[in-house]
Amino acid sequence: MDQSTYLQRRRYKVASYGQQGSDASNRYLDRNGSYHTATVAGRALDDTDGYCCEPPTVPEPVGGFGPNLAAPPAPPAPAAPLALFYDAALYSGSGSVPNSAPGGADESGSRTNVTHNSGIVGGVFDFPGNGNINFGTYDFGNLITVCAWIYPRTKVNINGLLSTRGAGGESIGGFTFGWNNYNTSSLADLAICSEMSNGSAMEKPSTVNGIITIGSWQHIAYVFDNTANTLLFYKNGVEQAVTGTACPPNVITNKDFKIGSFQDGNFGMNAQLASLKVFSSILNATDIFNDYNTTKSRFGL
Repeated sequence: MDQSTYLQRRRYKVASYGQQGSDASNRYLDRNGSYHTATVAGRALDDTDGYCCEPPTVPEPVGGFGPNLAAPPAPPAPAAPLALFYDAALYSGSGSVPNSAPGGADESGSRTNVTHNSGIVGGVFDFPGNGNINFGTYDFGNLITVCAWIYPRTKVNINGLLSTRGAGGESIGGFTFGWNNYNTSSLADLAICSEMSNGSAMEKPSTVNGIITIGSWQHIAYVFDNTANTLLFYKNGVEQAVTGTACPPNVITNKDFKIGSFQDGNFGMNAQLASLKVFSSILNATDIFNDYNTTKSRFGL
């Protein structure tokens, strides 16, 4: 399509939309806020009877449009990189549990005392409190976001969800994400919790008590920045109040890992797990809420 034909598709007064400097009579404003000299049907554009491709994308400022009106809008941010994705609805029901993240690493796990039920919310992995899915060595990096849909059942003490460390003191490096803090043997505190160790120091950041709901589907998330020593917790897309200290520096993240217990098999969770995602980036509050909001219909929410 030539320029004159394109310009005549839509009519606007140059006086309203295209003025710039002393040569406003033959200039028009394009959709990106740039000015151009042009003619229509052999006649210069003027401020009484002009043609312009379309009005500007921003309101006219006081004093008219300048030569550097506005930069084009920034492109949308790329989607957060999904590194690991284990969803019971995508599982065949037998064999290794594959990583379903598009382009993700070949990180398949083997089940121990974990059953698969395709008849519940499209599919769940059922952890009875003494089972797990075991994986080989994986480098989680320094920026980690974990999102999971869980249906917890009553079990005192720690319920391990995702872990690279065995049970014990600070000399056992790695991280554990789960719920119920250690030694809550008489009454589960229902906090979303963690154990974070660099091999010589360990901290246990957690939420306040009473966050986890027994016998109900819920979306929980952990956002861990190993460079800033911070760990945030979310439930159903909402950030939760935190107790305890910051994480120690340089938490070890490159190890074998398990879903459903600590890395050594201790402190298994008593729960159903529908899906677990690991992003190799820090998701913000909007990202976390969107992950919850776009997946909750599966659980009748």
